[in-house]
Amino acid sequence: MPIMKRRSLLVMMPMCLLHALTMAQPIVLNVPTVIQEQDQWCWAAVSASVIRAAGTPIEQCTIAEYARTSATWHNFGSVNCCVDPSQGCNYWNYNWGTAGSILDILSHWGIDNYGYGAALALNTVQSEINAKRPFIIRWGWTGGGGHFLTGYGFDNSTIYYMNPWPGEGAKIADYAWVVSGSNHTWTHTNILRTALAAQLTSFRAIQVEKDAVALTWTTMSEIDNFGFVVERKDSTLASFHPLPGGVIPGHGTTVVPQEYAYTDNDPVTGSALYRLRQIDLDGSVHYSESIMAEMVAGAPGAARPVSFALEQNYPNPVNPSTAINYRLPVTAQVKLVVYDLLGREVAVLVDDQKAPGTHQVEWKASGLASGVYLYRMQAGNFVEAKRLVVLK
Repeated sequence: MPIMKRRSLLVMMPMCLLHALTMAQPIVLNVPTVIQEQDQWCWAAVSASVIRAAGTPIEQCTIAEYARTSATWHNFGSVNCCVDPSQGCNYWNYNWGTAGSILDILSHWGIDNYGYGAALALNTVQSEINAKRPFIIRWGWTGGGGHFLTGYGFDNSTIYYMNPWPGEGAKIADYAWVVSGSNHTWTHTNILRTALAAQLTSFRAIQVEKDAVALTWTTMSEIDNFGFVVERKDSTLASFHPLPGGVIPGHGTTVVPQEYAYTDNDPVTGSALYRLRQIDLDGSVHYSESIMAEMVAGAPGAARPVSFALEQNYPNPVNPSTAINYRLPVTAQVKLVVYDLLGREVAVLVDDQKAPGTHQVEWKASGLASGVYLYRMQAGNFVEAKRLVVLK
């Protein structure tokens, strides 16, 4: 793949205007970086980035398998893409217009979208991001063929985008260069009708005392967030119901992480599901993924996890060390591994059976280059991964 360089611009302008521009706050959505696992899977990677940003954990091979079993315009082979993706599954794909395309993939996982046969104007980029809608860019190479990217933020005339090609990842570039560079042209766009909710980075439940469940959640960023309502569903209920307390006020529009807490002082004994109903200033409603809480009658007063959880490391960026917390509601075999963006294992932090409770492991990133890394925890059927940054 040709190397892409950001073009530098030097423009003279009055100091008052320059100050106003530099003080503008960038709007950046919490869209994960997903590096394509096969050389033709840029379409699977950008689809995964949007689906994960919308709150659904998904693997690229699952997306490719859906395309394999849906597409009629090409034979993607007879081998399941999660068993051997290097066979017929490793093939290019369309933005839209056929079963198994990016449009069809996003729609299948609940994200309404449509195709637009051109680049977005800068003001449209800004309005889409302000509306909490990332978009998928198709670049056409001057030498033939194409490539997909995910646009997820802006700062004046600068665009934040995710390039899934190995060694690329999160990028920032001038809008004009993204539209047309020496080796590429922005030719097509998938535009979302489904907005992302406030960008949650965690949603956790912990049993406290003998008769309460403490819920905590953190947002990476918020756009027009009026607030949250906590909802619960147990085995006796057919649907979720709001808990007392009304709306927990949000922070409107902010790119500063925010922390929230709510205590359920009248929990049910046994299993219950909790979720957040997030309300925008215009009245639009979004729902978080639900989390399971197992309330144990007569449990000790010390805080006890009621769900599996992997926390964001702190401090982040890492220089030279960081701490990672994880929570177990039951005894489990835990494996916690750090990977680079090419999927190569760089450190095994935990590979042992652990008792219920909150655990912490310290990791020193000595010998590693600056950059973005992933850490992934598996405990039984629970799997979660997060990003960290090493800064030397």
